[in-house]
Amino acid sequence: MGEVDPAFIQEPEHRPKLSATEVEGIPLIDLSLINSPHFVSDPRAFEGLVAEIGNACKD
Repeated sequence: MGEVDPAFIQEPEHRPKLSATEVEGIPLIDLSLINSPHFVSDPRAFEGLVAEIGNACKD
């Protein structure tokens, strides 16, 4: 690999400012229920999982 043409190197003041975002928590959703026979036969289990995913997306 050769050298980079200086025309393609931005001055430091024009480079993107990197920053970190702090998060308080990442929602964990147990998807193992999908493989359970109870999940298939109980519509409330499906609705509960859908609601949990929806809430995680909102919050």
